[in-house]
Amino acid sequence: MTNDEDALEKRPGGLLLEAPADGPGALNCVGVWLRERLRAGQPSELSRLLAAEDTNALLAARLTEHGLANWGKTIAAARDDVVHTIAVKAPIRWLAAHLALASVTADLVHSYFGLVEDLLTLSGDTNAAFTAALVGGQGNSNGDMLLLALQARMAMLLQAGPYARLRQLSEARADAPIGTRDLWPGPYDVMIGDGWAHHAAAILRPQDYLEMMSAFPPSFQHAAAAHLGHLASDQIERLFATSPRVFSKEGTPLGPVLLFGLIGALESALEAGDAVAAETIQDRYLAAVLARGDGAWIARSWLQQLFWRRPSRRASRANSDTAAQQRYTTGTTARLAGRIEPLGGALQAWAMAEEPLWQVDRVLAEAVIVELHAGAEAAAGHLAQAIKDGLVTDTGRMAALANTGAEADLIGRVLSAVPSPEAWFESLWLATYPARERLRFDPYRDETNPAYPSLIWALRGLNACGERPGLLAPFWTRLAEAVFETQLTDPRGTTLLGPLAPICQALVQIGAAMADRDLLDADALAHFMRDQLAPTPDHAALWLAARSAMRGETALGIGRRVGAESLAAAIAAGVAQDDRRGTNAQLGKDQRADLLAFTARL
Repeated sequence: MTNDEDALEKRPGGLLLEAPADGPGALNCVGVWLRERLRAGQPSELSRLLAAEDTNALLAARLTEHGLANWGKTIAAARDDVVHTIAVKAPIRWLAAHLALASVTADLVHSYFGLVEDLLTLSGDTNAAFTAALVGGQGNSNGDMLLLALQARMAMLLQAGPYARLRQLSEARADAPIGTRDLWPGPYDVMIGDGWAHHAAAILRPQDYLEMMSAFPPSFQHAAAAHLGHLASDQIERLFATSPRVFSKEGTPLGPVLLFGLIGALESALEAGDAVAAETIQDRYLAAVLARGDGAWIARSWLQQLFWRRPSRRASRANSDTAAQQRYTTGTTARLAGRIEPLGGALQAWAMAEEPLWQVDRVLAEAVIVELHAGAEAAAGHLAQAIKDGLVTDTGRMAALANTGAEADLIGRVLSAVPSPEAWFESLWLATYPARERLRFDPYRDETNPAYPSLIWALRGLNACGERPGLLAPFWTRLAEAVFETQLTDPRGTTLLGPLAPICQALVQIGAAMADRDLLDADALAHFMRDQLAPTPDHAALWLAARSAMRGETALGIGRRVGAESLAAAIAAGVAQDDRRGTNAQLGKDQRADLLAFTARL
């Protein structure tokens, strides 16, 4: 940024400037002129009028006729400022700011909103500063008028061309129930202007404003909420307290979703701010939420969203701070779960009411609540039961093997704290046998194989049991048996794009690290690797994963146990065929060379 641009960025808005000479007279004269144009249906954006030679001259002449010659010269000079540099001089900024105030406090109608937006662009004032001046000047006297005008403005926008698709979708889903996808803002939600009007209406008439907004599609409610994140904390608390019911007593969404858009807007600010201050603010908001009749359902949905979004869903945000997001997610999860009672027998109905892909997020949210109220064993039982009930798909579960993330943290923490993670897995594996066997004979059936979430979560538990080394070897060995069993029985077990390939790699990588530290008998790992022996690129990649987790001598010892000649031939054949795989799955040049050098040493 240049020095001129920096100075322009820091210039005060028009509301902070002192009135120029003859300011009130010019304000009245220009205001009358603009309203005349509005009533006649003529363009009334002051920036366009100042930039155009003919209208600029008309306004300058009118000011001169009313004895305001100096203002006429100021208006004439402003044309070059607006056209070339946007460096609008102080008198014009003052005039624009106070014209905007006058437009709102006079006979406000929805057609004035575009004029106010344009005037605020000229004045350089923020929505928050303008709203503070507006509310401070009129108190509650014009709240009803503003609300009616805003309602008309929103209805007009909904019928406008840019929002035709949104309107059509809304009409098509008019009789459809509100779902979770409607509660939270999406990455491509509409953007609407008039932030000053939403600010002022939310301050002056919070309950009426929220009731009015609940009649509009969720995307419009979320767009409005994006304007409200900069309200004072007490004003936001008032919105939480006065909103119409968001959920029925049974937890069914009813339609007013603006609060969730507001939570989404707040989260970004809280993530970026001071951690202690953010926790204090958030506790106040949570208290306001939980004081409501449907507060527990709002908090439960908030908790579910923390699992749903995951850091990768927010990675596109500019300058995103993943570490700050992780701290925020961890702290918020604990504070929410500690304030909600477990659903108990009502969990099944709540989870089944969700779309199948997102049922697992409700399972995970409930697991945190159960863990905080009843301990790790109860939470582990809850997780196992959810897999047995078919509420956990394999889609997206590989993220649970990562070292960070809400799901990974939860699964690792819970399973590493139970007396025997191996016993937890064994019980689950036996209970899911009928479902796994059924899928063996009907591979095209639209049903999740419980083997995959069982194995993924168990591997995460194994990876988190580092402080209990005595549990590791038998647990790994049992998981290796289960992986091999799945390879033999599931038709998807041998496909390159199936979920078992990354599971197998994770098992080998963990096993290699354990063998390298003498926590796993080398024969156990060699036995599994011998079962995997095949002249394929996938098998070569499996050895690459193993070598990344152990020293070279350890890898050579295990390779010789598998069989030096047969292993060397299999890896060589796999490397030779590697270019047949998709570009993203292919080994790098150095990786191929490393594997061939490894086989030469066998």
